[in-house]
Amino acid sequence: MAVLDRASARRFAERWIDSWNRGDLEEILAYDRDDFEMRACDGADD
Repeated sequence: MAVLDRASARRFAERWIDSWNRGDLEEILAYDRDDFEMRACDGADD
């Protein structure tokens, strides 16, 4: 599993938010991946 560092996560978020604010659905959906997995960063082990 790839983990984003803080700077990469920020760049991703800025691009995604810009796409959202412009209403660019095609670009927003281009970020979706079948193997995407999100985990909470609360420090708890699974």
